[in-house]
Amino acid sequence: MLRREILLAFFYGGVLMPVCELTADLLADSDSNQTKELNNADILFARGDYLQSRELYKKIRSSKTDMSRLKEWKYCTLQIVRCSRFVGDVAVAVEEYYQLCRVDSVVSLESIPIVWSVASSELIRGTKPSSQSAFNFLRQIATSNPNPAAELLASSVLSLEREHSLRNIGLHHLQSLANQSDNSTDDKSENDSTKKTIITQKNDNPKLIEIRKNVTILAGLLLWRERIPTLRNEKGLQPIIRYIEQLPQPLRAGPLFLYAKAAAQIGSLEDAAVTLMRIPSQYTEDKLLVIDALNETAKIMDKLNRHQQAENLRREIRVRN
Repeated sequence: MLRREILLAFFYGGVLMPVCELTADLLADSDSNQTKELNNADILFARGDYLQSRELYKKIRSSKTDMSRLKEWKYCTLQIVRCSRFVGDVAVAVEEYYQLCRVDSVVSLESIPIVWSVASSELIRGTKPSSQSAFNFLRQIATSNPNPAAELLASSVLSLEREHSLRNIGLHHLQSLANQSDNSTDDKSENDSTKKTIITQKNDNPKLIEIRKNVTILAGLLLWRERIPTLRNEKGLQPIIRYIEQLPQPLRAGPLFLYAKAAAQIGSLEDAAVTLMRIPSQYTEDKLLVIDALNETAKIMDKLNRHQQAENLRREIRVRN
């Protein structure tokens, strides 16, 4: 296992590529006799050959049908999600993440392919995420064991639909998730008696408890996105600042984008630009969000009459596409 970590570190210039807990767990338990192809896929991934590595992960996964190889299957599926996010194939990333959720109630949130910007729909490489798949998943969740990560993703997909009935279903489920605890992005002036408390059992997996907490915050932030066009002053930014601070660093990319949009809305253009530029440097896995961040920063540079900087950013977008 050390050999694979060294390879990843080598291709990232000596800095070990950050991996989520799920990835680390799977690597630790891998059968050394089955690692050659997986090593090759990981090398391609580390080089940035995401389309080739994705195909290899798919090939490897197809041979992992035995339940004794479930961890390898999950690892390959997670990597397929990540590859798809790197190349902007949101529909593939969403469907693959659903597959993970079907076999894992504590699937990592770090690679959840939420589309944070409505504008991203114009940047999607493949087809849009399926609203029918999202609707079916929510229906399955309602009749079986809840999966907070799956419900969050499916709800976020539906909340971006133009059809009112589907959009309302998505927003309704986001509201249910956001109301699971006191950690709502609503202003403190709202009636606290309307907020529910997360229900946990004594034997709940600690990872699941943590996921529920973060899902609650992320759902609230997705709902808060609707308020951005109505913001008029810095006071309106306080809820998002408060709840971004509660999220672990790997989950802050989308919320930071929302904060920047809100800051720009109230005229804090410099603050918005600085925040947006954190995304391409710190959260490269989400290609759509990176391109959105660069595009929004370019618009801000134009407003600040820094047209050369705006053109440089647009050139960077063309390179990344």
